[in-house]
Amino acid sequence: MSIVLRILLIVVSVFAGMYAVREIRKSQMKIENAIFWFVLAVVLIILSIFPGIVTWAAATIGVESPVNLIYLIMIFLLFYKAFSLSVKVAQLEHKVNILTAENAMADKKLRELDNEK
Repeated sequence: MSIVLRILLIVVSVFAGMYAVREIRKSQMKIENAIFWFVLAVVLIILSIFPGIVTWAAATIGVESPVNLIYLIMIFLLFYKAFSLSVKVAQLEHKVNILTAENAMADKKLRELDNEK
């Protein structure tokens, strides 16, 4: 792994960690979500400091280049995160639909009670 990529990974990881802390302080990110980004940043820093781990893993798995392995891992992690967020959005949409229906029914009952008076 080239020194430029190693430095880039460290810098980006530090900025990602700082950004996550900033978003938590502004109450715009849940701690559960920030943990994912912190762990990812720490792993990238470790892999940047000890590139032998990536070289060994690439050789073991059969990936042509250690950099390609890092990109592959990042792609898989981001696909996982996108999928989990899609599931969460679907769950929240379902809850919104249920709450909207319950609200409509409550409004109808209130209007019926007002009409009875």
